[in-house]
Amino acid sequence: MQKNRLHLDFIDIASIILVLTLIAAGQITAKIGAGKSGRFILGLNGFLFASYAVFLARGVIWSLVLRRHPVSRVYPLLALSYPLILIISLMFFDEPLSIGKVMGSLLILAGAALMVPGEKT
Repeated sequence: MQKNRLHLDFIDIASIILVLTLIAAGQITAKIGAGKSGRFILGLNGFLFASYAVFLARGVIWSLVLRRHPVSRVYPLLALSYPLILIISLMFFDEPLSIGKVMGSLLILAGAALMVPGEKT
């Protein structure tokens, strides 16, 4: 029996990297926007509007990836955003790092690695 591997071409890989980058950018702008008082309804401000635009763009690109691959096979790749956001929160927001966060991130990475390659057919 042969293993049914997930085959990602350059466009797929670039799209997933772009989605992960947009997730991180959206989180950064949302965090900055959440800390500022807004002039609009419900305290919205430019950073929050920017984060919504980034998340919308991410959704469009992600839907293109989902057209080409089963969601159960590519969705675990989005788990890579958790360790990425942890690193960004340390760098940009000086948030504390704990052993639990490190171990949790490692478990997330291990889980994604186990899920993505595929099942035996």
